[in-house]
Amino acid sequence: MMPGLLLINNPAMDMPNFLSYLRHLAAVLALSFSCSALMAAPETEAALPGLSFEPCARSVSSGWSRRAECASTVVPLDYQQPEAEQIELSIVRLKSRRSQPERDPMLMLAGGPGQAASEAFLFADHRYPKLIENRDIYLIDQRGTGDSTAMRCEAMKDADLSVQRDWHELQRLTDECLQQLPADPRFFTTSVAIRDFEYLRKQLGIDQWNLLGVSYGTRVAQHYLRQYPNAIRSVVLDSVLPPDMNFGPDIALESEKALQNLFLRCEADKHCAEHFPDLSTRTRALLQKLKNEPVLQLQLEDLNTGLNQHRDFSHEQLVGMIRLSLYSDESMALLPLLLYQASNGNVAPLARTAWSYQDSLGEAINLGMHNAVVCSEDYPFYRQQDIDIPDLERSYMGPMLHRALVKMCERWPQGPVDDDFKQLVSSDKPVLLISGELDPITPPAYAERAKEKLTNARHVVLPGQGHSASIIACAPDLVAEFVNRASAEALPIGCVIELQASAFFLNFNGPFVSGVEGRAGDKGQARTETSELEGASGRAAVELNL
Repeated sequence: MMPGLLLINNPAMDMPNFLSYLRHLAAVLALSFSCSALMAAPETEAALPGLSFEPCARSVSSGWSRRAECASTVVPLDYQQPEAEQIELSIVRLKSRRSQPERDPMLMLAGGPGQAASEAFLFADHRYPKLIENRDIYLIDQRGTGDSTAMRCEAMKDADLSVQRDWHELQRLTDECLQQLPADPRFFTTSVAIRDFEYLRKQLGIDQWNLLGVSYGTRVAQHYLRQYPNAIRSVVLDSVLPPDMNFGPDIALESEKALQNLFLRCEADKHCAEHFPDLSTRTRALLQKLKNEPVLQLQLEDLNTGLNQHRDFSHEQLVGMIRLSLYSDESMALLPLLLYQASNGNVAPLARTAWSYQDSLGEAINLGMHNAVVCSEDYPFYRQQDIDIPDLERSYMGPMLHRALVKMCERWPQGPVDDDFKQLVSSDKPVLLISGELDPITPPAYAERAKEKLTNARHVVLPGQGHSASIIACAPDLVAEFVNRASAEALPIGCVIELQASAFFLNFNGPFVSGVEGRAGDKGQARTETSELEGASGRAAVELNL
């Protein structure tokens, strides 16, 4: 599945191969418009009708549901023609525990691009329990996602993965997707979306927002801050994408760095090195084997029925599984074990993990909205970037994602992008930037770049952590403290800077051998080594002959 910015909020979300990504995502694009005209908004917002919230039940794709408050409204598809076609926006409100909350609520901005806030943050009050104590949390599905005129691509939902390298087929599917969309895809860019958020702020009678954006959501937050600074009290940027960076070409290069770092950490770890010798060489051999045989036929047990089943596993699924596993500390801890087992012929545990990632992404990403963003905000600037194709070729992902984005965007109509969109944001508003040290798609250097012209900002890096770092350990408390103060000065960051990466799993029971720690600082509980759970993982009837 082709990774989007994955800039999705879920750390385990970035896609196994580009058509899967076309279908689902989970980190990953013509008609021209006058960008300068975009900001000339019609002055029709002086007297806005209020919104009526009603009790509602909302759920996420994993099946979890909850009670909340919901409302909807309509906005112009094209703000330059406010009386023409309208589209619906969906709003979910998580009420503060206080009877009289602060008048500056939280607005959560989801990743992807293409993920719905009402899915990504539906349980934000549990992830950030101290935020909800004083403020309501608003989840506005960005136009093109969730219940806000979802821009799905059903044409790609059941695409045959065997055609992944057929660029003509990809473009045919792109054309079919465009024909199925419910609205003109030109009007689903970030520059238009922030107009919606500002319109709704006024409609809701809110003085100022506190913004929290993750991944692609940090791009939205930064541009909102730039265009409407008086509407913003504070900003939290988690897994930061600088405005002047183009999404696409660097994904494979950053992920390659993250994989190399994983190999080095395993080599430096006594127990990991002993259990998984020559892991880098074995992984490269596994990748090459599946590249030579694009589809591997596996026979394994269906864990739900107990019956044998036949499933195909591809090179692209392996690439996507590695990429997704590098997103979170916990999945990185398991990755050496899965890769080593697969290199020895036991492919089933790794394949099951890849399929679970693919299934969990489900409908998480609205591909039409994703393409509207990337093909308008990133692809047009590729020519200005020095893209090193040989470096891409040498990465484990290769140049496939970059080429797929180019082929799709050659067919996709471009929409409005503000003139200053690709410039770094200058602001004296309080901004807290949060990065995971091992983030494979938005590394800490990206946040440092975004911070250059933010004069009242602080960047906190969580050691040993990956993507979406603001939900890890005590980071949610740090976020709440920052928002309550609207200041990054003297934040108590001791609890996060002492974090460590999780110990590597040495077998399917966990990271310890015979009750001895695999590494100092392990997060798990000591266990006694038993036989590997090959029955539960399901050993595949296949030999790779590496």
